[in-house]
Amino acid sequence: SACIAISQETREEAIAFGILPERIHLIPNGLAPDQFLPASAGQRDEARKSLQVESDLLVLSIGRLSEEKNPLGLLQAWALIGSEPRRRAVLAMVGDGPQEHLVRQLAGQLRLNGNVRLPGRSNNVAQWYRAADIYVIASHNEGLSNSMIEALASGLPVISTRVSGSSFLVDELPAGVIVGTASPEELAEAIAELILNGSRRQELATNARDVFEQCFLLD
Repeated sequence: SACIAISQETREEAIAFGILPERIHLIPNGLAPDQFLPASAGQRDEARKSLQVESDLLVLSIGRLSEEKNPLGLLQAWALIGSEPRRRAVLAMVGDGPQEHLVRQLAGQLRLNGNVRLPGRSNNVAQWYRAADIYVIASHNEGLSNSMIEALASGLPVISTRVSGSSFLVDELPAGVIVGTASPEELAEAIAELILNGSRRQELATNARDVFEQCFLLD
């Protein structure tokens, strides 16, 4: 009788499967309004202190360290961002999974251990969002990234590969940047640009919470 699609991309897939468009309803995943909130400067400083993050900026990725999430591609992109952005920022990849050993191995091979944090799985991801300045999704595949919604609710600009659901970031009110799924160079360029361009970073951060409230409130 009806089909729920959680993103415009999955809606288009459902139409391609042969489901009548009038039976398809676009209803994204949602969060309660107070589950994740933008951090004040003081809250951000407190979160960084508790997580022992000592850097001007924190670039964050939260998710399973598995092939479809492309953690190795994120590390390759981080290695390409240049010495000045890497001097100013730390990358934290929070999570565990089948590629964790490969991630740690590649970080060592690329000599990134000095400014890449691999804390493993966390039971308090809200603290990481409060500590962060930029959120990154490097996935090859997504239906609709729940961590993207959490990051937007936390007032973070999001850099995402062109996966299902990422179009929310650049719809009417831009809250992020979309890059190609197979281009570490393009991902690196986007990360470096937001690290170095504080006004652009702040603009997207301001829009992020608005996009969350327009698109993803549980109500």
